[in-house]
Amino acid sequence: MPRHGNFSAAVSITEDTINGVIEKYVVEGLGPFFFPLPTTIQVGPTPVTFAGIIQLLPPTVELHPDPNDVIRLNLALRSTLRAAAPGQPMRTWTVRWQSAVDAAPVINIVAKQFTVGVDLSTATVQPLVVTNEQGPVFPAPVLAALQSQALADAVTAFVRDLPQLVITPPLLRTEIEFSQPVPAWVAPYEKGGLGPEWFTVSLTADRVVLKTLERALTLAVDVTGTGGALLTHGDKDALVDLTAVRGVGSTYRHTLTPNSDPEDGPILVRLAEPKGGGIAIAINQWVISHVGEQISNALWKDVVSYSPEIALGSIHLMYAPFDKPLRGPEDGLAVNVNALVREGPWFTVGCVVYVQAYLRTADGPTEFVHEFPDQWRIYAGHTDIDLPWWLDVLAFAVSLSLGSALPMLSGVLGVATIALLDGVLPSIVGNVENLIQQNINNTSPAIPGNWTIPLFGLAGDGIGASLKYLSITQESIDAAATVAAGSALANQPLGVLAPTSWPATNREPIALSVKLREDLEAMADDLTVVWTVRRADTNAVIATGTRAYDDPDGNGITIPHHSPELYHVDRYTVRARVRLATGGQVGEIWTGTSTIDIHDFLDRHHRYVEWGPKTVYFKKPGSNTIWWSRTRKSKIHRTAVSARCRMLYVVTGDLHNVTYTDTLPFPPNQLEQNRGPVCEYCFFDGPDKHVALPTEDWF
Repeated sequence: MPRHGNFSAAVSITEDTINGVIEKYVVEGLGPFFFPLPTTIQVGPTPVTFAGIIQLLPPTVELHPDPNDVIRLNLALRSTLRAAAPGQPMRTWTVRWQSAVDAAPVINIVAKQFTVGVDLSTATVQPLVVTNEQGPVFPAPVLAALQSQALADAVTAFVRDLPQLVITPPLLRTEIEFSQPVPAWVAPYEKGGLGPEWFTVSLTADRVVLKTLERALTLAVDVTGTGGALLTHGDKDALVDLTAVRGVGSTYRHTLTPNSDPEDGPILVRLAEPKGGGIAIAINQWVISHVGEQISNALWKDVVSYSPEIALGSIHLMYAPFDKPLRGPEDGLAVNVNALVREGPWFTVGCVVYVQAYLRTADGPTEFVHEFPDQWRIYAGHTDIDLPWWLDVLAFAVSLSLGSALPMLSGVLGVATIALLDGVLPSIVGNVENLIQQNINNTSPAIPGNWTIPLFGLAGDGIGASLKYLSITQESIDAAATVAAGSALANQPLGVLAPTSWPATNREPIALSVKLREDLEAMADDLTVVWTVRRADTNAVIATGTRAYDDPDGNGITIPHHSPELYHVDRYTVRARVRLATGGQVGEIWTGTSTIDIHDFLDRHHRYVEWGPKTVYFKKPGSNTIWWSRTRKSKIHRTAVSARCRMLYVVTGDLHNVTYTDTLPFPPNQLEQNRGPVCEYCFFDGPDKHVALPTEDWF
């Protein structure tokens, strides 16, 4: 049985990829999810009182084969709460619960694409298991309440009220309709009264099924073609995880080296089709052949001549093995074209182009490898044609089949793994005659190796994907992509405190602030911040306060560091607790602690500073060649922030033999009489002043 189970197309997505999608939806779209704890939970005859709120973290799915395709959703909940039994004081714990719910998947249609969701409206939370992350040992009544059925019922009620949880990106399209305009050159030879469109090919999903597998989901569709004929009728029981079950085809690789001749065509190395990826897909070759058949039917119905003597008859698309000269058997997608010659004895001619996909990679020095990144490319591996004269017919045929049919099929797939062919293959067409003559060499266009899969309902980017392999087999066209699912936002810190350092020379009070992660900040209207600031040296509390998170004047308090009590403090410990009010309860949703270092280029714990002796050099007055030197020692300067002169800022990076002291070499009350050895700016604010600056360091 083929991997696609005889469906028109099948796609598999791994459990890890699904969990990344869920995280992105919850963190960047649906969440955050908070709900209040019950104020009281009865444990036998004992009532346990609670204060706090619970956060539901991004859930994860657990996939196993199931006859009803049930999906297990693992829940993680967290809370910083306060609780007490009668006669006991309220104590604080940070706890985490684990639980699970079973739910049936729902196949949704958004923008004519299938996605999978989970409906939680009937889910029932299984018994909760609690873990004490921080706090004293649980008293027995509190532990029983935290794992009680009453709390599980409260969680169940909250979960059932959540919106449907989308767990996949768009996987397959519900329909695709493609119309081929009449080429401009047709008019002189028009037959059959054609309108603006030559023909239309339509594919519509008639049946869609989903199957849960071990660590993966597989979605498959049967489609109807033009006229309503059902093309396939797949067997759900035959579906497999396409990321884990290897296909029967081959992939091809061409390795560039610094010695490669760019004029040479690619030398393909055949490898067994790999497995893996976050998303993998298989398109039934029968559907691809049917598209060629639809096109051919349209061609016979409205006969259009390429010239008065040549009429295009039919086009067929199918898997076909072929022998490559000097290489042996290989496989590809055969584009088979037939034309009718209506001159002399009428006869038909045909040609076949065997199209392959290959990975061009590079091997050599790092710079060379960076210059030629890995690229997937399209290659005409072999051409069978009767006469060179029919190359023009071939050019049109490839234009029609590759430029129209395959991109049209890409819509059925829905995932960008194959949709990326749209717009790439048509670019071969314009130069197809030369490409065939030159065997395409290395001029074939690159298939985009990286793209973004959209996630409906999210305002930002979707999830990143890159092509892992592309293989044309006798059963299907197979492809897989590695997927960078998950939310970058989820890896950012929940909150950031600022500042983390402060210059002692800035005498302004230190203004504190907290910035929450974007998803938490969405609840700003209901958030308050509780601040506590301590001296790091003594642990004494020096400032407290509460602010609204969205206070226009700032959500933090200030630290008056330039004050008599705090002037010599070098470090502060700051703690911020962000609280949310909801459902009659108030609870912490984030707590952060940081330190603020007061940095100074001088040791302000001592009152005075001088440096030297230091030898300085200068030219002899009136001479350009004679240098004199002098050993100098600085004057006495003050370290007090408010008294420092400009010289201190100039020489701070070049201080030598620094000496700090807390006393002057003369009595302080004789400062005016001893101006010579001191810096007059540090002590008097200038040589023209005669009133000394305040003696306190913190002024």
